[in-house]
Amino acid sequence: MNFFQKQIFIIFQGFWLLLVSNNLNAITFDSELKATVSVKIDAVSSILPSQNTTQTAIYTLTQAGTPNVHNINALTATPALPLQGTLTDITDGIEIQSQSTGIDSNAHSALLTDIVINLQNTSNTRTLHVDLLVVSHLTAAVNGADVSADAKTTLMNGAIKLISDQVAQADVALGLPNDSVHLSTTLTFHIAPQQNITLNAHIDIQGDTNLLNQSIIGDRWNLSNLTQISLTQVVEGFVFPVFANPAPASLQSVPVPVLTHFPLILLVLLLVLLVLLHRPSFVTKK
Repeated sequence: MNFFQKQIFIIFQGFWLLLVSNNLNAITFDSELKATVSVKIDAVSSILPSQNTTQTAIYTLTQAGTPNVHNINALTATPALPLQGTLTDITDGIEIQSQSTGIDSNAHSALLTDIVINLQNTSNTRTLHVDLLVVSHLTAAVNGADVSADAKTTLMNGAIKLISDQVAQADVALGLPNDSVHLSTTLTFHIAPQQNITLNAHIDIQGDTNLLNQSIIGDRWNLSNLTQISLTQVVEGFVFPVFANPAPASLQSVPVPVLTHFPLILLVLLLVLLVLLHRPSFVTKK
């Protein structure tokens, strides 16, 4: 390899590292996405726990990698709700841990949590591709003559279910002494310029005895619901031309690689130059 070939090879290596670096940087949080989260207790449907019943939860909203924790006892939150904020970093998100136990011949409790996640693309020209990781672990167990308990997680975009309803149900009358459900999935949203997407999640735990007037002292339930929703990737898509009217929907739906065309053209030119320099000379010496 002569001097010029070595120089081209060094330039190629540096350019390749630059491309790899740009590709890795593409998964960092894009400032054109405004992502907000709000969490509150559904005060209408939730029920204060009766005697010999516990109902607790931990709401954790992570922003810029820093957790903001609210503790729930019965239906009282410390600090007070709503818990709300803006997600700014990859892995930011919301986590709900709720538990309930009851042991009585006439026990009841219900804690229903509402989450609203708003994803807004503030760009006028770029589509954003946003990944959300959804994790849900639910368990329910009962013991006794007349006791029922269930844990449930739902996630909706308007009337559209983004995941199938996650339900762990235990009911003596149905012959289900215990149940558990586990889910881990990634949802991808393609958000057009100036588009806004609103997601609604509902996290429920409910326990009851004496539904059939057959409960006895010692009937009990045990419930848990762990649900996490977090941002795992935000990347830009196509750079749209600026039209007097909005860009056609067909154009907005075209995904392209994160890398821009300019570095790709340079890479091709460098590869061609390297090949030409590496070719053997056909000029014969006299």
